[in-house]
Amino acid sequence: MSNNKIFAKILSFLNELNRMFGDKDVNIFNYYKVCKHTPITKQNIIKNHVTLFSNFLLPNKDNIIKQNFSKLNPSEIRMSDKTYIDFKQVFEKANKEWRPAIFQHLQYLLYLIHPEEEVKEALVPTEKETSKETEVLNNFVEKLQENFKNHENKNPVELGLDLLKNGTFMNMYQDINKSLQNGDLKLDKLLGSVQNIIGELTQELPNTEGTEPASSLLNNMSNMLGNINPDGTTKDGNVPDITQMLSGLTGGSGMSEMLSSVMGSISNNTQSSESPDLDIGQLMTTMGPLMSQMMGGDLSQLMGQMNMENKEQDESY
Repeated sequence: MSNNKIFAKILSFLNELNRMFGDKDVNIFNYYKVCKHTPITKQNIIKNHVTLFSNFLLPNKDNIIKQNFSKLNPSEIRMSDKTYIDFKQVFEKANKEWRPAIFQHLQYLLYLIHPEEEVKEALVPTEKETSKETEVLNNFVEKLQENFKNHENKNPVELGLDLLKNGTFMNMYQDINKSLQNGDLKLDKLLGSVQNIIGELTQELPNTEGTEPASSLLNNMSNMLGNINPDGTTKDGNVPDITQMLSGLTGGSGMSEMLSSVMGSISNNTQSSESPDLDIGQLMTTMGPLMSQMMGGDLSQLMGQMNMENKEQDESY
């Protein structure tokens, strides 16, 4: 694979690390900023970025495959004294829900740089018990998939009204809000589940181009959930717009493929559907004001639980 493509995946991974730890670890923030502002024309610099990751990943192949962070050697990717990533510290700071997701990103990068069968096998998701948090995400995508199929003759306004009438989005937010308040759902586990799905989704081999819209959806969901405080309030105090979670997605047959990709990463029971010429961005732009007008203050209070703060999400898997 070309250095440009590998660097694009490195930048996406750094974006995730920055979102997890950038506000607490200035070194990770600096590393992400340097890479983000590297022009595509500077091929020597891009090659150097890839080499730095290679020098960390290749000696740690066994540790990355076995997900053993305590034996990482070398443990750092260092650009300078103020610009480096200490992965031992990263894993020590990360909770047990985040660690597998970080390892999945590293395994994927390792495969891109050194495509061995042993590394590829490590990317295959293992069968595991379904958590409540994963079930929430599974139900969310199932509802989207059900509502987006067989609507090729409807314009976004008509479909938006249908989604309002059947209560899909209101029910989703009410369920999450209630579950967070009564302790049935744990926010860190919910965020970890999103990141695990992103990791599995982007590791579909050999072609990952069709997964980008799905990753965008999940990254936006992660941002939205990440802005919730433990007491249910939002970190910036703003009332969110539901349009942001599905912003940037396009319709057509790609929407069906996108949802199926997400479903395939959450569970093995993936359904397929057809929904050509459906512009989801336009749909959600229409739905946001409609929902606010119809639900009024109750919507504002409810949606306050699910705010999203766009934190430099320029690249995602």
